[in-house]
Amino acid sequence: MGVPPDLDRPEKTTFEQQRVFVKINQEFRANIKNLLPNYCRSIPKEDEYEIIIEGLLKI
Repeated sequence: MGVPPDLDRPEKTTFEQQRVFVKINQEFRANIKNLLPNYCRSIPKEDEYEIIIEGLLKI
């Protein structure tokens, strides 16, 4: 992904970063209820995005 996105400034998010967010959201929605049945959101919050992105950058 190159430079980590600035989640506080979405207008600075690149097209490539947006594509990654779409993939994260798709996977998140498809799998979150299986992993955390009591989780009540369909998309990650900002701090959760940061955790996911930091984890992906380590892969």
